[in-house]
Amino acid sequence: MAVAGGSGTLHDRMRDSEAEHHLRAKTGTLSTASALSGYVTTRRGEDLAFSIIVNHYKQGIESVLRVQDAIGVALAQIEGPRSLVDARVSELGEPDVAGWQ
Repeated sequence: MAVAGGSGTLHDRMRDSEAEHHLRAKTGTLSTASALSGYVTTRRGEDLAFSIIVNHYKQGIESVLRVQDAIGVALAQIEGPRSLVDARVSELGEPDVAGWQ
């Protein structure tokens, strides 16, 4: 699997973030679909499995990759034994999805 900020298709993604070298995943992209699925080690040392799939996006892939990366970083930043909903994921705010519909 590729490593965030380290190897493969994630070599240039999530650099200088909590996810760098702590997120390992496979990427996949088609004309209107993009996926990032793998494992991330949290600040607490817990390994989490995740899968982010985006279908039918209308804007360029760059905005989709930014949202995927933000979720990956948020997962890596989880510190305590809180649920994912209560953790950093809620701090992402609303993604810029204008034009995705």
